[in-house]
Amino acid sequence: MGHGRRLVFEVGGHLFAVEVSRVREALDLPPTTPLPGTPEWVLGLAHVRGHLFAVVDFSGFLGLSTAAAAAAAVSDTGQASAARGSRRDQAGAAEGAVTDEEAPPCLVVEHAGRRLGIVVSKLRDVSDSVEEASEVSREHELPVEIQPYVAAVAKFEDDRPLLHLNVARLFADVYA
Repeated sequence: MGHGRRLVFEVGGHLFAVEVSRVREALDLPPTTPLPGTPEWVLGLAHVRGHLFAVVDFSGFLGLSTAAAAAAAVSDTGQASAARGSRRDQAGAAEGAVTDEEAPPCLVVEHAGRRLGIVVSKLRDVSDSVEEASEVSREHELPVEIQPYVAAVAKFEDDRPLLHLNVARLFADVYA
């Protein structure tokens, strides 16, 4: 893998990196419209600045946990599946206000002219000081659910494994 600036984020206790050139924006989870008949990890469709794209709970997609989906559920109406993607606080529920503390980060990533919103646990850093990545091998002992979406592995500044996201594979599987 070549050198370049990467956005580092956390999902399910793992550190991931994606090339900054693929990230269109990082924002709080935008309001979404649910899509009937889709997996739980599909939070719905978002319309942001003239672009319509699917939003997925990346942790749930990887089969790790569905913390982002749970955080996105409406807590005060009991209609979580009908209102996935926008968590309202008790005081702002009537107005539909989304609070900054409750909205998980969402990365809008682009590949081959399409966009995808991926909800992550935490944004960490933009870094160009990432050690050169190596091919994924048995020595990395990645969970089987994650392996197809990791193009390479490097070490981050804190010596934790940094998983370079295979964006093409992610788009192929989400939009299949």
